[in-house]
Amino acid sequence: MSLIDALLLDAHRINVWIAVRTDSNKGCGTQSDPYNAKTAEQLDAILNTLPAYTTVHLGPGTFKTKGVRIESNGTITAGCQIKRGWKLIGSGVQVTTLQLDGATTLDAHYYAVGHDFEDADETIALADHAEVCELTIDCNLGGSGTVACGAVRLKGNHTRIRRVMIVNWGTKSTTTPCVAVASVISDPNSTLTDAVADAGIEECVALASDTASSRECTLFHVGNVPGSEQVAESFGRNPFIRNCHIDPGDALKDADIKAMVMGSCIQGKVEGNQVHRLRTGGPFLDNQSIRSIVVQSNVYRDVAYGTLWDVGQLSSAENVTGLERDGAKGWFTAASDMRLIVGDRIKITGGSGAFDGIFEVTKVNSATEYEYSDTRSSAGPTTGNLYKVFGIDNAEVKDNVIELRESTSGSLPIMGIHIVDGVLPAPPPYSNGSVRVVRNQIHYVNWVIGNGYSGRAIQIRGVKNVQVQDNTVNVDPANPIRDQRNGQVGYFNNRTPEGTLIRGYKEDTNQLYNELETDAEDALVLALFNRR
Repeated sequence: MSLIDALLLDAHRINVWIAVRTDSNKGCGTQSDPYNAKTAEQLDAILNTLPAYTTVHLGPGTFKTKGVRIESNGTITAGCQIKRGWKLIGSGVQVTTLQLDGATTLDAHYYAVGHDFEDADETIALADHAEVCELTIDCNLGGSGTVACGAVRLKGNHTRIRRVMIVNWGTKSTTTPCVAVASVISDPNSTLTDAVADAGIEECVALASDTASSRECTLFHVGNVPGSEQVAESFGRNPFIRNCHIDPGDALKDADIKAMVMGSCIQGKVEGNQVHRLRTGGPFLDNQSIRSIVVQSNVYRDVAYGTLWDVGQLSSAENVTGLERDGAKGWFTAASDMRLIVGDRIKITGGSGAFDGIFEVTKVNSATEYEYSDTRSSAGPTTGNLYKVFGIDNAEVKDNVIELRESTSGSLPIMGIHIVDGVLPAPPPYSNGSVRVVRNQIHYVNWVIGNGYSGRAIQIRGVKNVQVQDNTVNVDPANPIRDQRNGQVGYFNNRTPEGTLIRGYKEDTNQLYNELETDAEDALVLALFNRR
């Protein structure tokens, strides 16, 4: 591209400065004469006049905003909305604070920074290249009504939520959970785009809230629109949560708070994060799928769960017609594009129970016509219901340090890495494809051992191919590495800090696995006997 073409095609970036001024002048938005934004109404009015691709510089002090309100019926109302290409830049964490103000509509979810994904203005609906950075966001739950209060909700390609500290997040509503920071990469119902690329959260900090929450909370969410549980999924590419610090403090360590959620992704990455004093470190996953993800080099301290994937859950139902089988395969027609691919797991009900079961998609004939693995005798055609089984196709969990909570109570399970296969009966098909768990350190806080604490290091269920290798484990219960209802499973060189080999335990048969060292020892013993 020539320089002239670049100048013609690239949007001209505008710089605007805003301050909490001590005088009554409005200002003109320059660095030497910034706009005056003493109130939420003033700040929102200024921001609403700015076009896409504006860099907004917020000076020191506390700014207030009405933010974005998402009501329980889906209605979205905004004091102001972020636009495509905006860079909302503070003067530094704990130097500039953006505070949510006036959050009072019953059971609504408020965000200090956000936008309507279906706005008629495309520069609002899809906030490509938008960035929020270098400031503290006070979600102000204590000063709000019976609502959920979050910090940022963005959807767009190449968006960044970077170097942001969030405080006073949570929910007072008994019906609306809180998602404090959301980078939405998947939105199958969108009329503009259903998935985005290269979006995420980095170098952010989540600290304590001033008010206890009435429901579960997620601090950093990268995935689908929270609450979406439909068959047709879309998948964002190359999302990330990296180099973040999460520590809500001792007062909230037993609350239902998840540090990180990632789903609906291809080549997702969760790396370099530090999670302290929480029930669930993450990434957590339940009602969405993953095509591929890497979880690496994270540190979890004083957690009940490190990584927890509660997969095998079912989507909402979709009606299908032409449900039929011929003894070799089954097939059906959906009313709309289900976005299924070969290998996806589905549940079918229909024909007064004759078609009920869990199956794998074997062929995609069109966006609405699919074949699946069912070798039962010929039947149909009839109608039925289709559910998607949420799961993980490929995952790697490596080089993490997981310090488990010291607990002798069985009321809260303690697990380093836990993959659950949910509602499925005995496989195949399996909820998940391939999982590698390698070079992780899993132990109690401060390496304490011998006090009868509960907990398992690794427990994997419902995976077609499993490899568990080179992990260092130091927990009290016997057989701390376990699996159940899996396909091909390989264990190699998992040891205690003293070097004692830890063999995997198969819960289906209550037996230990053999591996190379065990086999070599057995072969040596047999050779010595044979020499006699």
